[in-house]
Amino acid sequence: MRKLIRQRPGLVLAFVLACAVTLFFAGRLVFFTLYWSNPAHQNQTIEPWMTVGYIARSWKLDAPELGNLAGLPQIKGHPQSLAELAAS
Repeated sequence: MRKLIRQRPGLVLAFVLACAVTLFFAGRLVFFTLYWSNPAHQNQTIEPWMTVGYIARSWKLDAPELGNLAGLPQIKGHPQSLAELAAS
């Protein structure tokens, strides 16, 4: 193993980074799958802290379509909560 690290350090580093990225995305997949599988996170009463995307996922709706129906502008970047949208 040490011989491989000495001979091909770039290859070993690339492999370790690829494993780390794979574990990161696998962890995200497991987290979001468990989160949205919980019935407590589905069909929640709409509250000011929620974003349009959160509401759409909770109610199994299309987020862009929900935003269009509500008359909200299409803004890329940081998602705004309903309270922030109401203030602006």
